[in-house]
Amino acid sequence: MTDFKTGDVVTFCMPDFAPWQGGKGIVTAEQSRYADGFLKVEILEVPPTNNAQRVGNKVDVMPEWIKLVEQPSADMVNGPSHYGGADNPYEAIKVAEAWGFEKNAYLFNALKYLARAEHKGRKVEDLKKLQFYVAREISLEEAK
Repeated sequence: MTDFKTGDVVTFCMPDFAPWQGGKGIVTAEQSRYADGFLKVEILEVPPTNNAQRVGNKVDVMPEWIKLVEQPSADMVNGPSHYGGADNPYEAIKVAEAWGFEKNAYLFNALKYLARAEHKGRKVEDLKKLQFYVAREISLEEAK
C-alpha cells in the first residue's frame, strides 16, 4: 500500500465503480470527514463517463481506490510540474523568455496562467486570471 502525501497526483481506480476509472486528483491536506483511512482528494480531471463531479470538487476516497501518478516536485520554485517541469523544453518560463515576454508583466502572467490552467485543479480561476492580464494588456495597447 502506498503512503500518499499532500500534493500527490493520483488516478482513480475504484473497483466496481467504472465512472471514476481514469479520473485524476490531487491529495489535499484536509482530513476526510469519514473514519480514519479515507483521504481527501481534489478532482483534477473527471472521466467523460462521470457527470456527477466537477474539477475542483473534493471527494473522500480509500487509499486502495487510487494509484500514484506523480509526487510533487521537491523544488516548487525551480521547474514545478504545473508549469511544465524543468526538463520540458516548453516549460512556461522558457516559452515566455523565448517570446520576449519577460519584458511585459501582463503577457508573461497571461502565459503563465494559460500554461498551468489544466494542471493545478483551479482551471476557471486560472482562466479568469489569464483574462484579467490580457484585458490589462489590451487596455494599455488601446491607450497608445
